Amino acid sequence: MTTKSIANKQDSCCIFENILSLFGSDLKSDKQKSILEASYNLFTEKGYHETTIDDIAHAAKVGKGTIYNYFADKEAILTFLIDNTMRNALKNLNKIDIENPVKAFGEYIRISFESMIDIAPLMMQCMNMDMVIHNKDNQKKLYENIDKVKKILGDILLEGKKQKVFTDQIGVDMPVSYAANNLNNVIRQYLMGLAIANNDHNILRKDLSKHSDKLTSIILYGIAGKQG
Repeated sequence: MTTKSIANKQDSCCIFENILSLFGSDLKSDKQKSILEASYNLFTEKGYHETTIDDIAHAAKVGKGTIYNYFADKEAILTFLIDNTMRNALKNLNKIDIENPVKAFGEYIRISFESMIDIAPLMMQCMNMDMVIHNKDNQKKLYENIDKVKKILGDILLEGKKQKVFTDQIGVDMPVSYAANNLNNVIRQYLMGLAIANNDHNILRKDLSKHSDKLTSIILYGIAGKQG
């Protein structure tokens, strides 16, 4: 699947710099940075499945052997990009104060948007992760982070139920994990839709707060827009 309309060559460098800032001590050298940048650009412009290790080596101006010094294969590169972004999201999500669950829910969506927007083109190619990430260790790493994210949202939902600001069906007819998983899917699909509809990534990033507020309102108050 090609996502050229989402992340074009003009702003891909700027987008990757945003992602690069998340890696911290996990980034071992300039060569590894070049490999990751080339991979990100190729995955988003050409498509993950259509990109080869040869393509990445050529774009990064390194030998294939150099790539294998850092990553076992193409899948390991994709896992690294997504995993680091998710771990950064978790770091910020864990700071949410759930004492005010309505406000916390809005914060959850805002942080999810801000954390995931730069890898939206990659996430679109991993809608069914098991079809893309085959290595069991890579799957385990990503699913562990997904479960941690869902746990944070689940805690917000349960606090909202306790304070009687969210439906009392949470945890009864609607298991918390099921509700959290479906809400996360809604958030992800909404973000993907924004990425498809907005070719200018910089404008999309500038308007993220507006978009996250809109989705928060839709989920909390329904399509009728009634508050309270």
